[in-house]
Amino acid sequence: MPFFFHGLIRTMCGIGGIILKQGASQDARQLAAHQTNALVTQLEHRGPDAQRSMTLNQGLVHLAHTRLAIIELSEAANQPMSSKCGRYTLVFNGEIYNFQELRALLNERSTVVASASDTETLLHWLITHRESGLEQLRGMFSLFFWDSETHTGLAARDPFGIKPFYYHHDQTNSTLSFASEVRALRETLHGEQTVNSQGVQGFLRLGSFQEPSTIIADVNTLPAGHYLLWKDGDKTIKRFWNPLNPACNEHHAPLEQMIQTREESVKHLRTALEDTISAHFVSDVPVGIFLSGGVDSTALLALATKHYKTSTKQQAIHTFSIAFEDPDWNEGDLAQKTADHFGSQHTQWLITKSEAQAMFGDYLNTIDQPSIDGFNTYCVSKLARDNGFKVVLSGVGGDELFAGYGSFKTVPRLRNLARLVSPIWPITYLIRKLFWSSFPSKLRRLTDVLVKPLQHSAAYFGFRGIFSEQESRDLLKALELESTKNTLAKRADSVLNNYELEFYMRNQLLRDSDCMSMAWGLELRVPLVDSFFYTELLKIPEKWRLEQGKKMLIDAVPELPQWVVEQPKKGFRFPFDEWLSDDWSNLDHGFNWPMCISPNPWYRRWAVISLLNSINRLNLTSPGSEQTPAASQTDSESDIV
Repeated sequence: MPFFFHGLIRTMCGIGGIILKQGASQDARQLAAHQTNALVTQLEHRGPDAQRSMTLNQGLVHLAHTRLAIIELSEAANQPMSSKCGRYTLVFNGEIYNFQELRALLNERSTVVASASDTETLLHWLITHRESGLEQLRGMFSLFFWDSETHTGLAARDPFGIKPFYYHHDQTNSTLSFASEVRALRETLHGEQTVNSQGVQGFLRLGSFQEPSTIIADVNTLPAGHYLLWKDGDKTIKRFWNPLNPACNEHHAPLEQMIQTREESVKHLRTALEDTISAHFVSDVPVGIFLSGGVDSTALLALATKHYKTSTKQQAIHTFSIAFEDPDWNEGDLAQKTADHFGSQHTQWLITKSEAQAMFGDYLNTIDQPSIDGFNTYCVSKLARDNGFKVVLSGVGGDELFAGYGSFKTVPRLRNLARLVSPIWPITYLIRKLFWSSFPSKLRRLTDVLVKPLQHSAAYFGFRGIFSEQESRDLLKALELESTKNTLAKRADSVLNNYELEFYMRNQLLRDSDCMSMAWGLELRVPLVDSFFYTELLKIPEKWRLEQGKKMLIDAVPELPQWVVEQPKKGFRFPFDEWLSDDWSNLDHGFNWPMCISPNPWYRRWAVISLLNSINRLNLTSPGSEQTPAASQTDSESDIV
């Protein structure tokens, strides 16, 4: 499949909208129109090329779209996009990579798709199939589809949650509002907004807000692989695809028999990799690659190089990376060596301490949901956009899918340790109670594991955690927030791979990747995070796919240079502690740390700074003493089917 098709209409963007119940007052309709205009302004950075809003059903429905055009496009291709009859309207953020196949299926049913647009194809696909057609979509997407005749709406988010969809359900006024970013949705809320204590507790444990929670008590994330049906004030949320168990998906073909040999598994993986690279390279503009010098991004470059075909618009694959002055942190030389090996046109940014400090204020203002990560994506996205690129590939997902993290080795050991000490659990509990305040942070998290030997998730939270369970409760108190019931353990299962996919990749890496790339108007694609690709992976037994050190991925891409394969695994991060050594006190808003909690290592302090920055920027208040941390309008997990 060639990587370039002229005439494609493809965009990344921001979406938003406000849906009122029938019978809403004229004042409510006018206010919704005003708030929708505010949505457009807040989302403009996601779509700097065009902004448009649309009013439907006599002011009961307001839809907004801001557009990042991947090629020169006519205004007729702008969104919101309506059917010729005017009954159906779509706002859509993302890419549908198999839209040509879907268009062919529609044409077989005598449905005429006039343009070569994935948006128009998606519109007709939803008209024909509604929610039953969501699983056939290959891509990253968040969308809202409106039927003016029946006054019903369908919202949906892609299987892995690559694209965000935040919403607020005002039960009092029977209103639904939604947006691609929490801060934009803040414009549609009435009155004083409070911090979501339950979401903060999850953030303090794992470094990111765990869906469906957000930082605002009555704003929720539509969970990945779910759809929301709206009917005149009532909503229903259901799952259409389960990344943790695709064999149970309603509309997907049953998985074939598991592959029986490792040799066949390697061949199968190679075919699946080539397929997903081809799908994600379809574009009418040059596509770059973020190159760190590690296995995942190098594998993307190796596969792209093999399949790359010259184009008048792009004479070589372009790669981008960042580097540092300090040799202890700098991997720029390795990325450059790899780029030279594959013949890519490489651009590298050597970031100095002064440059980083100058950018940091803008970075803090860019963060939509608090995170302990994201600055790396923010910087390399700026580099790509400054060099004229609108589309890049990233290797996110490789560590989760092929056991690249230390968690795949350490967490099972922690589980075994917990089982060994389980017979003396009362003694372990007593020791923690008596000496907890003198324990260092890592030992505190370890005791969380030892006192819950039968809880599978405890070992994972102990390894990944930022703060221990008790520390998170103490910090909530210092933040004047209420401690809540721990729901993270309830959601986790016994499969470590699923922990990394859900808690880390979905809620941190993918969220940061979207927010930080879109801050610069850059489309970031993740070929390894693809439902079609993942379904093929599950035909490979875990004993081979999850071999330590990503051995299966390395064997499937023999083009990988030895210097990439042999380098030890280490997480990519910035020297925050060095850069901000003189500025930490200016960033924490005067927060008084509890005596028993150390702000070190650096990422603990940074987590609190990121959280306080968002609370202050969104002008949120602590929940009242008579109000539960999650307001009554907030969806709980039990509300989601």
